[in-house]
Formats: sequence, C-alpha cells, structure tokens
Amino acid sequence: DPQAPTCSNDFGRVEDRAYCAQATTPDDDDYAGTRHPCEYYESAGVAVVQANALLVTTRLTTARQRLACSSLSSSDSSTTCPSVYNTTATETTYVTDAERFTVLVDHSVRAASGGDLAASRSSSDGTTQKSTSSDLKGRLYVAK
Repeated sequence: DPQAPTCSNDFGRVEDRAYCAQATTPDDDDYAGTRHPCEYYESAGVAVVQANALLVTTRLTTARQRLACSSLSSSDSSTTCPSVYNTTATETTYVTDAERFTVLVDHSVRAASGGDLAASRSSSDGTTQKSTSSDLKGRLYVAK
C-alpha cells in the first residue's frame, strides 16, 4: 500500500530479471523475448481501474512527438494535415517485477428481487439440484 508510511516495496533486482536489458547474465537463461530496460513502478502507477475493466501495465512505450500542423497556426483554410504530430523518438520499458504484483478483486453480488440468488447444478446422476446462494458455501453460480 503506497499510502501507508510503514509499507516498503519488495522489488527484486533488475539485474536478476531475464526480460530486463540490465540482466547481468542474459546469455545464461532461456528467455527468448525482446529485452527492454526495466524501471520500478508502484502498483498505483501501473493500475488503470475503470467501471468494468482493470488494466495492469507491464510494458510502456513512450513516444516523443512534435506538433506538425495545427488549424490555429495556419491562415490557409485549404491546408490539410496528414499528421498532427511527428514522432521523433520512442522508448520501451518493462515494469520490474510486474509478475509479483497482487491483484485483489473486491466484489459483491445483489439479487435484483431483493431475495436470495437462486442456483442450480447438475449432479453426476443427471438430476438437477436447486439451491439458494446461502446454500453454496462460498461458491456462486447465476444462470444467464
């Protein structure tokens, strides 16, 4: 938790990560992917949380761009703009130890009717057993 003053990171060394360009023994491993420089990021810097999605960044590509044309800087209204920006350089980095981050899914379920959620499951003998969510002891199945 980056908000807790007593909480410390437990990152591994970038030199020990086979996918990092800083790896000290890159020829001694079986990693076949492209190596890029690695940087340290805390979870708050790599998680993008939206209403129905979670994105955890593991690779970043930064593009340096210059403004190529703008409707504000041109007095000729017939001028077209094939590219608003020209990319002058890109840099790709990996998030060090992203594979060690913890994803905590905090959720809740509510029945639309205000009652217990109903569930059914098939038994090995072919019969269907009906139960409510309180009978499932930690497992929840809602038929679509």
